[in-house]
Amino acid sequence: MDEKIHIKANGLKPHQECIIRFSRRSITKQFTYYWESYGHYAANQNGQVDINRQSSIRGSYEGVDGMGLFWSMTLKRKEEQESHAAYEKLQPYNILITLETDKGKILDKLEIQRLWKTMDTQVFHIRDEYLVGNFYFHKKKAPAIIVVGGSEGGIYDYPAALLASRGFHVLALAYWGEEHLPERLTYVPLERIGYAIQWLKNQSNVSKGWIGIHGTSRGGELVLWSAHKYHSIKAAVSLNGSAVSFAGIVPWTEQKELPPAWMFNGHPLPYASPTNPIDAALHCLAEWKEGKNPLPYWYRALCRDKGSMEKAIIPISDVSSHFLLICGKEDAAFDSLYFNQIALKHDINQKTLLVYENAGHETGIPYIPIRADLFSGGTKEGTAAASVDSWRKTIEFFQRSAEMYT
Repeated sequence: MDEKIHIKANGLKPHQECIIRFSRRSITKQFTYYWESYGHYAANQNGQVDINRQSSIRGSYEGVDGMGLFWSMTLKRKEEQESHAAYEKLQPYNILITLETDKGKILDKLEIQRLWKTMDTQVFHIRDEYLVGNFYFHKKKAPAIIVVGGSEGGIYDYPAALLASRGFHVLALAYWGEEHLPERLTYVPLERIGYAIQWLKNQSNVSKGWIGIHGTSRGGELVLWSAHKYHSIKAAVSLNGSAVSFAGIVPWTEQKELPPAWMFNGHPLPYASPTNPIDAALHCLAEWKEGKNPLPYWYRALCRDKGSMEKAIIPISDVSSHFLLICGKEDAAFDSLYFNQIALKHDINQKTLLVYENAGHETGIPYIPIRADLFSGGTKEGTAAASVDSWRKTIEFFQRSAEMYT
């Protein structure tokens, strides 16, 4: 899924204009989705189109980008699922590629399949009161990474499968939204990470001395707190996350207090803010009902009390682990750049902050469809470029760190 492919068309007339179109169907538990992208291209004097080198004149993307047809796919329609039997979370990514005249007549077609994991990657499902997750592993000995998602809840398999395909053993770990776990992102015990670390240490195929962790969005807070509390973690990646710890996610109401997101040893970890900014909550509720995005406003409101915010800065400065923090400047979920810069203001030792222009909250896995809408932010082009670069640097970051300890 995260590798480039090279698309060429031959046998056209010199300078003939053509269309290359991608069509794809994806299935979830509730719906079947139909996706499409296309580009208009002019053949060269030899009757060839090479989209790695030639520009899309118009279409779902423009300019030269050999993978533009992947990230520019848009949803055309969806249908309700009559049966859940066909659902597979890491279903193969089947794409029908058609070569058409500029009038839409099909000249040729080809179907390709992209996979989330390599054929030698195996999966072991863990479902008990301590751990809920999927372990992606190989027979050979290798370093291990824990992967956690964000406010969507559940098990975040996609980056886990891809990292496993790069040679790591990876535990995709749920911390809310599954059986045995909190129903909301509130009161989540950090001990879940502690259990995961110990479980990995007990696996004979996991290399000793190094464990990495990767978290997305609100999961970025969990990653940073975990690296602070558990020194077995040697490398931590926070993607579109925050180094300021925020309250748990609950409906906007007039309740005077907000619950914590994270707990340790039975006590809440510091967060912004225990006191509910009620005026902001009601404002956000009204905005949400009107179809607007109130999230940036909400997270800024949680930081009105500077004393509370200062206490909520996750103390990674006293941790010897390696850190990689990734954020887009146009993130519409919250100001990831601002909340990361606060923590790194006086500390750059072993900590890298990657900042991407025109990139939104969808920065992450490359070559998948990007919405770049009101709630994610950025542009499709900017987020696509950021995803390619940050994903490559994420893999290199984990590889370099693991080599230092194993």
